[in-house]
Amino acid sequence: MIFLNLTPPLIPGEVGILKAINGWHSPIADAFMYMISNTGAWIPVVAVLLYYLFYRKPWQEAVLFILCVGLCILICDRLSAGFSKPFFARPRPTHLEGLGDLLHIVFGYKGAAYGFFSGHASNFIAVAMLMSRTIRDRLTSFLIFGVVFIVAYSRMYLGVHFLSDILVGFAVGLSTGYLISLLHQWLRQRLSPLGHRPSREVFAPRLAAWQFTLVVFLPVLLAYSWQVARILKMVGTY
Repeated sequence: MIFLNLTPPLIPGEVGILKAINGWHSPIADAFMYMISNTGAWIPVVAVLLYYLFYRKPWQEAVLFILCVGLCILICDRLSAGFSKPFFARPRPTHLEGLGDLLHIVFGYKGAAYGFFSGHASNFIAVAMLMSRTIRDRLTSFLIFGVVFIVAYSRMYLGVHFLSDILVGFAVGLSTGYLISLLHQWLRQRLSPLGHRPSREVFAPRLAAWQFTLVVFLPVLLAYSWQVARILKMVGTY
């Protein structure tokens, strides 16, 4: 019986890229990259964005948008964790024999066994695509995608994804986000009292607040990371 090896090959040079990114580390960077990659760190940001999403808008607008965001995450998560990772079974760098022992492991975090493709990359960029096509504001889109790329970088910094994991995740996420944005436009035209107005006009009054939240989030997280690194040094962890 012949068994086909369906594990996607690595891009030439990406092991070196991963080692370079993972090898550039410091206590502050460890804390920052670990936290920005953690779902819990995003709870305050999501709470603020939800507040402005519902503020002085028909509830149908907010609920439709939240449902579409949830659909993006559900589809990307199922394609990544539910199908691709167990099907292709490509080990994460931290679990790859001959490489895992050479990496800098942050706070003992290695992730699950398989990493192709990145659920973080696909989820974040799918939501970013949906938001960008809904809001249609250059500055806000720049900030959103900027945060996405930092999150993607953090996954390589932590040593849990190769570059190809990230790139395929981006491709899946962008496609998903684009298709869900079309669904969102179709639904709001039929279900929202403001469906006759472009979505950009509906969200425009609160864009400054969204931008402020995204701009403030990273410095606050960086300051908190500095405090964490300082405490860890005091107790002798570093």
